[in-house]
Amino acid sequence: MGTSTTWLAVAAGGALGSLARFWLAAGMAELTGPRFPWGTLLINVLGSLVIGLVAAVTLTPARVAMHPDLRVFLMVGVCGGFTTFSAFSAFSRTTFSTWSTVTSSCPARQQS
Repeated sequence: MGTSTTWLAVAAGGALGSLARFWLAAGMAELTGPRFPWGTLLINVLGSLVIGLVAAVTLTPARVAMHPDLRVFLMVGVCGGFTTFSAFSAFSRTTFSTWSTVTSSCPARQQS
């Protein structure tokens, strides 16, 4: 479940991400008006990009070393607070990949 340091990393990152989302959404609404949620679109694109970049750089075989608490701070905390959809997408992909591997090795699912 993580240590208290991990929890603090998620909480601090979430606070920063939420503030950044509030600031960017308000700024975009002021610039573009209320007709289309450009701020939300920009937030989701940027958040997805950051999550993808951090995952690609730190979770691949030829990865860059990053402390797990820093990765959690960035991906779950900052990006989770910044864009909940991107955090959900990354979590779902990891969860379903792991779950698929577990269920495919289950004897009840194997055919003769």
